Amino acid sequence: MRSLKHLIILLTFANILLGASWFSKDSVQTFEEEVYLSFRYQGVIDEILIAYYGDDKFYLPLTELFDLFAINYDLSPATLSVSGFFLQENQHYLLDFSRRFGMLEDEVWSISANDFLVKEVDFFVTPKVLNEIFGLDLIIDLSRLTLRLETKHELPIVTRHTRRYKEELRSKYGGDGDQENYELLVGRDARTLDGALMDYSIYSSIGQDNRNINLNMSVGGEVLYGDVQGALQTALNQDVGSLRSTDLRWRYANDSPDWYSTVTLGQQSSSGLTTQTFQGLAITNQPLVPQRSYDTYLIDGTTDPEAEVELYQNNHLVDVIKSDDVGYYRFMVPLNYGVSDFTIRIYAKQGRVIELDRRVQIPFNFLPVSEVRYNVSTGRVASETLSWEKQRNTTSANVAMGLRNWLTGGVGLEYVEDNNQDRPVFYGQMSSRVAGDILLGLDIALKNYYRLSMRGVGPNTSSMSMDYVYYDQKSSYNTLGINHNLNTSLFYPFQIAKRRFTGRSTLAWQNLPGENRFNLNLDVNQYLRSLRLRYGLREQHTYSSSGHVNSSQAQFGAVYTIPRIPSMHILLRGSYFRTDLSFNTSIGEMEDIKFQFIKQFSSHLKGQLLSSYNLIQSNPYIEVGVTWDMDALRSTTTVRTIKSTPSITQTVRGSMGLDRHNNEFLFDNRQQVGRSGVSIRMFIDDDNSGTYDEGEEVLPGNAVSIERSSSRQITQSGISRLTQLQPYRRYNFRVNEARVNNPMLVASKRKFSVVTDPNRYKQVDVPFYTTGVIDGRVDRIKEGEFLPISGLRIHIKRDIGEFETTLRTFGDGSFYSMEIPPGSYEMWIDDSQLEFLQMNSVPEKQYFTIKASAEGDFVEELNFLLE
Repeated sequence: MRSLKHLIILLTFANILLGASWFSKDSVQTFEEEVYLSFRYQGVIDEILIAYYGDDKFYLPLTELFDLFAINYDLSPATLSVSGFFLQENQHYLLDFSRRFGMLEDEVWSISANDFLVKEVDFFVTPKVLNEIFGLDLIIDLSRLTLRLETKHELPIVTRHTRRYKEELRSKYGGDGDQENYELLVGRDARTLDGALMDYSIYSSIGQDNRNINLNMSVGGEVLYGDVQGALQTALNQDVGSLRSTDLRWRYANDSPDWYSTVTLGQQSSSGLTTQTFQGLAITNQPLVPQRSYDTYLIDGTTDPEAEVELYQNNHLVDVIKSDDVGYYRFMVPLNYGVSDFTIRIYAKQGRVIELDRRVQIPFNFLPVSEVRYNVSTGRVASETLSWEKQRNTTSANVAMGLRNWLTGGVGLEYVEDNNQDRPVFYGQMSSRVAGDILLGLDIALKNYYRLSMRGVGPNTSSMSMDYVYYDQKSSYNTLGINHNLNTSLFYPFQIAKRRFTGRSTLAWQNLPGENRFNLNLDVNQYLRSLRLRYGLREQHTYSSSGHVNSSQAQFGAVYTIPRIPSMHILLRGSYFRTDLSFNTSIGEMEDIKFQFIKQFSSHLKGQLLSSYNLIQSNPYIEVGVTWDMDALRSTTTVRTIKSTPSITQTVRGSMGLDRHNNEFLFDNRQQVGRSGVSIRMFIDDDNSGTYDEGEEVLPGNAVSIERSSSRQITQSGISRLTQLQPYRRYNFRVNEARVNNPMLVASKRKFSVVTDPNRYKQVDVPFYTTGVIDGRVDRIKEGEFLPISGLRIHIKRDIGEFETTLRTFGDGSFYSMEIPPGSYEMWIDDSQLEFLQMNSVPEKQYFTIKASAEGDFVEELNFLLE
């Protein structure tokens, strides 16, 4: 430190001897020309900078660059210095232009008089100063008037952007509780009668001896503030026709489910020990929108120190961190219901890339601690042959509660008339997660059966499962009279000589009075780039008092997919081939040969060829099919030949929906009944009413996107429709104004949310307005005169929303902007520049409002005076 002090004293003494005239705020440069440079960096900076050019050198604005980079600084105009810390709080720096030196930590650099300018609103330095002291290599392309930055440092502005990006990823792929709902634009709109959706399927078959046609239609709508749907099935053959309705039900959804969420009347499925179709009444408090997130999950490990570690959840990037100085890394991620596949990708030393896989599964019956869910239903078991009076009565009720974050328990009863000696069956259920990734389940149905299940996952997506049931007696839950039933499964990936394999084995055991049955299946898959080979073994053994009966079969299969690369012929590119061979080891003969070929000719047309031959029965089979997947419907034509007997089948599937608000029928090739749609109309609001009026211009194109949802999009009459949405769910939408042809138009709301309605298209209007124009000027008082000042930064921020921008004053002190969206704003002059000038702004802030208007609003005379 002593040498550092000596160097500073020496530099100060040299400056005094030189008697530098630049000590004032006038530079030694006699002529500088303003240059406007376009500066972009890593997608987080996109600005126009005012630089100066003189004596074959460029001078860049220092504090403005530090603002863009989010580098900490403290400006001292009195001493002509800038100080602060660079990247980290222990990395202090000082740029002293009065004594002409720069310092970063313990290193000191000399700054010559030709390396900087002191202008009215900022210090301007040459790129050499920023490169030598901070390692910021700023390169100027004079022919293109661009500025480029090269540096090994991760700037604070990039770190901030990365952090926000990761937060968005967590919000996008995390649990429901992590999602921020935007302002509600259109809420739930229950109707007495509305909606009209229909799914249809037409199946016809022509064979040598028969012809038949089947038509199935499912319809849905909204009746008495609830959703209703049902199906109509017709069949017609050579001799007879039939017509029947099925699955008719009405459901009312409670918007604020304190005690119940839905009430359902009609044909539906029970939620007891066995799923059976009944006609009656059901009440539940199960959430209308299934919850995604259950808990948080810890993923940690060790690797090389300071290695970059990426975490992917179901193939989506979730987080990126660096391991610490001993190589430890740690992620806390949302744990979603169902199966979650996690991939840890580690970029270690010497270019090594390490990938680790982990699979976590959470049963959908798991509940958070203290959360209670119940289901109650009563009615009669549905039957196609029995009338309502003769159908059996049934009642079921169950309740479950989260006892610990690893334990959920529940009880229930189930009654079906004439079953179990006409008595209800009482049962209990427990689900637990132990040792991190092992799931245990226990079901006890008194005097009927006891079930123990286990599911486990291991490294690299390996898994195992076991399900054992002991039956007390023969009953409706045990029609075969089984005493014991066991099913096990094991899946394990492995490598041999750097070749990837997966193995799967299943074992089933059934114990009946005087008989034991065993089924064993073994499969090994070998992966060779685009080729997959499968080796399998099937064993069936039955032991009884009459002896031992067994059958055995060895299988071999090969699957090959031709990559979609230009070097392949267009007729083969992207083709799928599969061959399967079966050998009966019990009799020592080849049993069956199968071949399959699938070719995707285009995004709409797919062909398939399937051929098989049973060598033991001498039974050939050939099938040729063509699927035409159009936007409005899906058509499949299949020709089959079995034992030289041909037949042809034709299937047409699709759906139709009525957009009542726009009086248009919409056709789609996917099912829509039971779901929801949204019609988004973007228009120029000529009368500023906020609603669409006949004759107002509808903006074409798709500028609205939905978040955290997969949906289909249909554009018709300039209106964008989103289908395949879940009813009663609140969705977030964003407006991408860059897709609107007129850059002067802005949406009234760039982010909003909508609650969908069941079985109908919901109308959502998004008015657009022309951006406002503002202007003003900045003058300063000097020696009693009003003088303009150029290069000042004017900050503008909207009261509500995310809109912020910065303007600069021109040479005459004026400023203006033509792209200010409607809203209320505040405006102020950059504080650091005021401090540099040692002046105050009058007023300190300006407040103004841009009114929504199709022609655009004008706000003038937003003036500032500097004193």
